[in-house]
Amino acid sequence: FTAACGIEVFRGDALPDEGLDLDALMERIERDLLRQALRRAQGIQSRAAQLLKTSFRSFRYYTKKYNLK
Repeated sequence: FTAACGIEVFRGDALPDEGLDLDALMERIERDLLRQALRRAQGIQSRAAQLLKTSFRSFRYYTKKYNLK
């Protein structure tokens, strides 16, 4: 099924036979959720961090990691 962030998520035995790149999938999910939170918080990083229930420091780390503004 496709998660709210628009990324295909696998349940139960729905894992593709050829496998998947877990690191790449997690990065896509993280990046998309960070973008959504920033958009909803109108670019205010402290509010976006609150929406994701993470610390501002952690949020800032991920925005730098993914080069998000």
